[in-house]
Amino acid sequence: MRTDRAFSLMAQFQIPDHQAGALGAKSSAGTPHFPFLDVLRGLAILLVFLHHSLGAAYGYYWQPWKGLFPDFQSADAHWLLFPLTMGNCGVAIFFVVSGFCIHLSHIRRSSGSSETWKAFAIKRFFRIYPPYILALLVFYLSWPWRTYSLASPGWQHQFWSHALMLHNLEESTAFGINGSFWSIAVEFQLYLIYPILILLISRFGWRWTLFFLFTLEALIRLSVFPVASPFCGMHQSPLAYWFSWALGAYTADCYLRHKIRQFKPFVLVAAFGLALLSYTFSPLVDFQFMAVAILTMLLIWQAIAKSDSGEKNKRIQPRFLNWFNSNLIKLGIVSYSFYLIHQPILLIVQRLKQRFDVLADFPILSLGLCLLLYVPIFALSHFLFRYIEKPSARLGRLLSSNPRLPVASGS
Repeated sequence: MRTDRAFSLMAQFQIPDHQAGALGAKSSAGTPHFPFLDVLRGLAILLVFLHHSLGAAYGYYWQPWKGLFPDFQSADAHWLLFPLTMGNCGVAIFFVVSGFCIHLSHIRRSSGSSETWKAFAIKRFFRIYPPYILALLVFYLSWPWRTYSLASPGWQHQFWSHALMLHNLEESTAFGINGSFWSIAVEFQLYLIYPILILLISRFGWRWTLFFLFTLEALIRLSVFPVASPFCGMHQSPLAYWFSWALGAYTADCYLRHKIRQFKPFVLVAAFGLALLSYTFSPLVDFQFMAVAILTMLLIWQAIAKSDSGEKNKRIQPRFLNWFNSNLIKLGIVSYSFYLIHQPILLIVQRLKQRFDVLADFPILSLGLCLLLYVPIFALSHFLFRYIEKPSARLGRLLSSNPRLPVASGS
């Protein structure tokens, strides 16, 4: 079968022996742990949390435009709030980190232990789905989020489309129940087409594969496929994020092949400038996700290059930066559970605004209330990570340890 052929191609991605102990200790699962990835995850979920806090408090997520540039003169819009409108870039960071981790972990395992696609699917299912379905049931069935009849055909459709992780493909269900769930479905679908990515790489190489994926994602973002057409689902499909996700996989492949080298600082500055420009110059707004994905790839690339070369920062960092970095790592570790639950909890503030005029008249108070909710959300996320997410992932590793097939030789 084509999936077996794709799996046998994994044997081509051999890992240099001198890479075995690089970049930190191995996790209990046998794969290396990268603290800087937890920092990126923590930064990503913090940005998303602030972005959704802005929406809950002020009623908008993006700065209105006035011609080519953001309009800071409109009601409630203020330049101090503008950075919060950029918080959706956290999803792009998540996708690149996901691509890096999935490719790195799977290639490492398959090159030495002939892991099958079945084992890969089992592990990813138990890593993602049990915490997701629990959160889905809570927000679908529980007060104050359940504001509909469970017998309603529309809401039954909402539930089953979410349970099957297909809700992102319809405009009416993409942001139903929990607005953050759309990206979980996209990522899960990216896992499903991961074998196709491996086939493309084996047939055309990374350069042409990335060129094809870039073209495909860019065309979708340019609305070449009209929203009101049979192709409307493509705008929220994994194809619209495939290039961005594959950048992480490409970085992992370069690391495994020991091809990562440090680049000049101006490259990182230019990538940061491009990402910032995509939020401040309206013709580039459709490419925000791709710009942030490229910046994230370069950040991971630079972190690996510095670590691999043994370069250390000899400057003493301020205590605040050490504290901030440490807390980002803690947040990054529980970022998936945090992502699953944070937005519906923030929406409680919108309900309070309807009851208390002072919160509606002074949205800065609503924003402050959202920020205060960070503490209980983080505490609950830690609980879910420890008692739901980790045991589920452990079960997935246990169930995937048996189904193995020999890797074809000579291909």
